[in-house]
Amino acid sequence: MLQELVTSSVQPVPRMRRAKPLRSRAKLQLPRGILDAEVERVSALGISMFVSEKVAEGQAGTVRLSFFFDGAMRQISAAAEVVSCSLSGMNGFRLALRFTDVDAQSAQALDALLR
Repeated sequence: MLQELVTSSVQPVPRMRRAKPLRSRAKLQLPRGILDAEVERVSALGISMFVSEKVAEGQAGTVRLSFFFDGAMRQISAAAEVVSCSLSGMNGFRLALRFTDVDAQSAQALDALLR
């Protein structure tokens, strides 16, 4: 009887869109300057990239990248916050950034990439 109560109250959790690999160059504009970056993965919520310098967690900046997808050049420009920064061997530092503000054109480019 307890098993019936437990299984009947469990609702499936909808999965968020998964991140997609995207090999592209990007620029990360921070208050201290602009860093060149290599994009690793992108999702609707954020982006993972490699940079040559350590960046403090919580640091706010702007991510800009262009990529060719589905027969057209797409551009993303979004405000983002550094969630984590870790040394990743010869690749430099791996940053995980969470998007905090995405304009409509960038949101369309992300949607096209992630569908």
